[in-house]
Amino acid sequence: MQAAPRPVSRARAPTGASFVLGVIALLTALRIALLVASPLDLFVDEAQYWLWSTQPAAGYYSKPPLIAWLIALTTRLAGDGEWAVRLASPLLHAGTAGFILLAGRALYDARTGAAAALVYLTLPAVGFSSLLISTDAPLLFFWSAALYALIEAERRGGLWWPALGLALGLGLLAKYAMAFFLLGWLGHALSGGRTSRRGAALALIVAGACYAPNLVWNAIHQFVSYRHTGADAELGGAGLHPGALLGFLASQAALLGPGVFLGLVMALRPPADPGIRRLLWFTAPVLVFYLALAAIAGANANWAVSAYVTGSILAARGLLACRWRPALRTALALNVLLGLALAGAVLRWGDDDARFPLRADPFKRLRGWEALGREVAPWRQRYPADCVLVADRATAAAMAYYAVPRPAPIVKWHPPGPIRDHFDLTRDLAHAACPAWLLIGSPAQTAAILPHFAHVESLGGALQPQGGRARIHALYRLQGFTGYPARSDAP
Repeated sequence: MQAAPRPVSRARAPTGASFVLGVIALLTALRIALLVASPLDLFVDEAQYWLWSTQPAAGYYSKPPLIAWLIALTTRLAGDGEWAVRLASPLLHAGTAGFILLAGRALYDARTGAAAALVYLTLPAVGFSSLLISTDAPLLFFWSAALYALIEAERRGGLWWPALGLALGLGLLAKYAMAFFLLGWLGHALSGGRTSRRGAALALIVAGACYAPNLVWNAIHQFVSYRHTGADAELGGAGLHPGALLGFLASQAALLGPGVFLGLVMALRPPADPGIRRLLWFTAPVLVFYLALAAIAGANANWAVSAYVTGSILAARGLLACRWRPALRTALALNVLLGLALAGAVLRWGDDDARFPLRADPFKRLRGWEALGREVAPWRQRYPADCVLVADRATAAAMAYYAVPRPAPIVKWHPPGPIRDHFDLTRDLAHAACPAWLLIGSPAQTAAILPHFAHVESLGGALQPQGGRARIHALYRLQGFTGYPARSDAP
């Protein structure tokens, strides 16, 4: 079911598309330039994804494999600097804006498609995401590709059905949240969508074939990725948390930008046209689920990002229909200013030693890892056969990248107990054949580990600068592992 498009002259439509594509290209180039200039170290998750990229597999502890495959591609093409690790992110967001442009045109008209693409491209969430590499970028790209493929498949059939399946399968390889698209598609089909049974079956077969390698990997590894994803919700301590719900709503308004958030609210006012009702099937399930989760257990701000593809089209419709004519331009201008402020903050306060003026430092977890790696690197060069022993995931991932030469051979202290991260699963000290170990950790961590080695040599301390402050790490060279403590004594 499709809304009647507004009449658009043949002369103006290509001009509008050319303008938007030019904006996409320009903004993407600026974001890549900012990546190159950014002083921010890799975040822990980014460093872990990079490590995965050096070990191609069909799955990993906490995520499906596509993020690692993308990083392997970009680093092979551009080297293994931080900007190359992150390079896929702005490119994928540019592609997502392109698919939103096409979807908005197909559902409504060229004006709506152009407005929706610009809305998406200027979202503060997208600007921030373009500075990092995460599973959200490929998820949004394949979500937008699947949305456009579904629109065309219902309208024209043919090869658009397997194209939909390909986008769905690759989206599931990017992030399991792609399953929300399947839920929205089911609701749309049951509510009167033009879904062909044969076409839908073909799409699902293609999607299943694409996703099968990760399913097999999970079956071999006791479905560890699924169990980790379920554990993230932390429903064990569920209860009613109105403050967390309000905080989640505020975070969505911040990630969308105030003008776009209001535009989305305006688009949801009745009466809703058929196009809006279709888009709601791919927006509402995501938002309702995470709003409920935020209310009972808490939810991270970025968990609802899969709603932003259709949300951008909805917001564009709301802003275009607003009686205040400059509404769209004002919303876009506000988001552009927020994007410029973010870029300025990164360049001004992203350095290890730059103290952020506010008490809450948004760059805290992206500082100091390279400096710490520089202090560990000489010992790695002196003892090249030694493994680097750590006691937590953050230090493990960061040192794998920054304790050059990379990747550093990381092992993790993991006394008997549950598997909590990738390093527990694959880099347990008890299973590592190392002649000796370079231990790095906080004084409390190292104090619990040292008694379980026959020979201990102190190498001094190392500092991790974090915006005018510093974390202290102790360094030791260890030999003769005598075994983990009993489970009841494990730290």
